[in-house]
Amino acid sequence: MAMIHHLYIGHFIIGHFHKENELATSRPIDKEITLRLLRKQLGESADPDKLPSAWTMSIEPNLIVCDYFGAAPEALDFAADYAECTEAIMFDAGCYSRQTPEQVRQQAVLQRRLFTDFDGRSLH
Repeated sequence: MAMIHHLYIGHFIIGHFHKENELATSRPIDKEITLRLLRKQLGESADPDKLPSAWTMSIEPNLIVCDYFGAAPEALDFAADYAECTEAIMFDAGCYSRQTPEQVRQQAVLQRRLFTDFDGRSLH
């Protein structure tokens, strides 16, 4: 049985929740920065509403969420870049702990190793 660790990225109000333990945010996701960073990872045709399935990521109005241990490395790099650019909080719901952009980038490096075959080709 696999356990999904959801990584939430947003401008959260620490200790405050909305209905059913939903994290409360102080402001929405910045669409312009999101698009700029997506283009850095995916090229000029990047569309926040049509992310690659391997990213296992959703960009919602108030937060970004992905599978921390199953997302494509590029998705984790994007998440770390977004958090760094906007001073957003990164929260691993599986461990109930905050993550730094550097920790998430280290996970992306690990994902690259795990999802690459012996010839260096991506398995994602």
